[in-house]
Amino acid sequence: MAKAIFEVDWIDNRPDIPPFESEDGIQLYYTEDGVLKGGYSLIGLPEDGRIDVMIWASEATIANMKADAKYTWKEDIIENEE
Repeated sequence: MAKAIFEVDWIDNRPDIPPFESEDGIQLYYTEDGVLKGGYSLIGLPEDGRIDVMIWASEATIANMKADAKYTWKEDIIENEE
């Protein structure tokens, strides 16, 4: 599972992030070993129309977000797997 923190626009009281499901494949939800995964978590409060969000999604979605000027990548989250 890929996780990263992005700064995104805050529009209509919600973060402007990829949808949970999408026809073009850039989405938060994905299936791993038959288990539906993915989502986001807000970090802090919106400030000046922007907010930090931790995204967990497929590697492809994270890579596409990093390549899109709409999202400001801040850092990858690396977790120890046991």
